[in-house]
Amino acid sequence: MAGHLEDFLDSEDFTISVYKLQHENYTVIQADYLITSKCNPTDEEYYIFIRRRSEEDTFGIISCFPKKDIAYWGGNRYILLKEKITEDKTTILHIHTDYDKLRP
Repeated sequence: MAGHLEDFLDSEDFTISVYKLQHENYTVIQADYLITSKCNPTDEEYYIFIRRRSEEDTFGIISCFPKKDIAYWGGNRYILLKEKITEDKTTILHIHTDYDKLRP
């Protein structure tokens, strides 16, 4: 997984949402965000849980595993803006058609 993390994040088949611990999911994963993604359409889908590091403006993966029978989502989700930022370049990978109206 670690070797393919960039592929998962760059994928077109990518969804991210704020993650709220839901006890009906029978999990104790403490995360801020949940990503589902697969490297390409024929690959297995993965859950990637991310949490902000305390007192830092960085995030870390705290859990990652193949998506099976348990759904960790709650409510609607959609991508407003997805960018890939490298050392000297920002590339927009996706922008929602209503981005200007929906962004906070």
